[in-house]
Amino acid sequence: MSQVPTRLDPMKVDSRGWMWNAGGGWTLGPWNLGTLGGALRSCAACLPPPPPDGHDDWLAGSKEPTRLHSLHSSLLRSLQLFTTFLARRLTWSIKYWTKNPSVVRLPSMALYAAGFNAWNQLQFDNDPAHGEDPPDVLAFAKVLTDDALQRPRAGLHYTLVRGQLGRHVAGAGFATGTAPDLDHVDTTFVAGNGLTLTVQPDETPTGLQAGPSRAPRQVGILKYESYEDCKAGRGPVALPCKEPVREVAAYEAGFVVLFQDGTVATLGDARYQECLARDVTQQSAAGRLELVPDLTSLGDPVKHVCANGYVLAALTESGSVYIWGRKSLGAHGQGAGFLEELGAIPNYCEVGGGLDVQDFALGDCHAIALTTGGDVYVIGANRNGQLGLGQGRDHVAREWTCVNLNLPTSHHVVAVAAGPRSSFIVTARK
Repeated sequence: MSQVPTRLDPMKVDSRGWMWNAGGGWTLGPWNLGTLGGALRSCAACLPPPPPDGHDDWLAGSKEPTRLHSLHSSLLRSLQLFTTFLARRLTWSIKYWTKNPSVVRLPSMALYAAGFNAWNQLQFDNDPAHGEDPPDVLAFAKVLTDDALQRPRAGLHYTLVRGQLGRHVAGAGFATGTAPDLDHVDTTFVAGNGLTLTVQPDETPTGLQAGPSRAPRQVGILKYESYEDCKAGRGPVALPCKEPVREVAAYEAGFVVLFQDGTVATLGDARYQECLARDVTQQSAAGRLELVPDLTSLGDPVKHVCANGYVLAALTESGSVYIWGRKSLGAHGQGAGFLEELGAIPNYCEVGGGLDVQDFALGDCHAIALTTGGDVYVIGANRNGQLGLGQGRDHVAREWTCVNLNLPTSHHVVAVAAGPRSSFIVTARK
């Protein structure tokens, strides 16, 4: 009888991640048929040899019990060896993939984009094939993956996304100085009229989290008349804050600021009082950071603010959206029905027939909302395909329209964002 092996040798792994399996061959990955075949061959070696020719009655006679006992023992030993092999292989596999997660683990988050793309601001791969005159993206397409993605920050010419290992930048603007410096982009905000705010972080920021999380807690705001003054540190005006700043959004003539306690304040140009959503007096000047009374009296703390053009919005903890401001010149004739009743008083915006909203974003003449049920709705102009519906430039969504995303079943939407003429969707693994 062939000698029964006393143990199975562990697999050997070289520096490239190739493994020598029990079946006698190199393989990439912890499992393959050759490995199982090798184990079965080892088991077969444990069985007794066949009887010699002319001895078909080898089970008969006085040696039958001995033969049966030997066969039984060999089978048990083979089964034991095979079970031990599988257990060792499974243990090794778990350790291998734990130490080398990049080998098999796909990025857990993805960014989808649609809309204006003249400067390749929706392309993060720097592929020369996109050319100097890339087309707009008319339907939501995956443009970026990472293990951690925060809500994108987009201008007319650029898109900036903070990921796990750093920032992803697409388009133009940072190199020409028309956008905040990358070293200060998380704390510097520039309005369309040049007015600039810088927010000073506290000593214990929350840091980057796995998802489009809120920005680190901030305390202290400085105002500059222009971005050039900000870079030179020239003429800063300190704005008192009773609460840490959670979020800042810039619009054409000023800013909307969300504090940690859920209150909202505005500042800007007095000529656009509708955007301030408050009375402008000597004690409450347009250039001062003052609370929006109608949002404070809701009894429903605000968790997110956004702005674009001359339109501003606030999303409350209960999932309600309130919009105020002034329709921009570009919005006239665009069919953006949700902008028809804009004014100085924040008005409730009904999304999808009264659905609760988890996230919300504004473009120049369009809006995008994520409901608590996980659906994405869009409304407004589609001149550059920013609604992501795959429709032509002449298409206008006068009512909230649900977007068919066809996402993988393993992912769901966790955030939305918008540039002036673009829309973004952030997904994560369930």
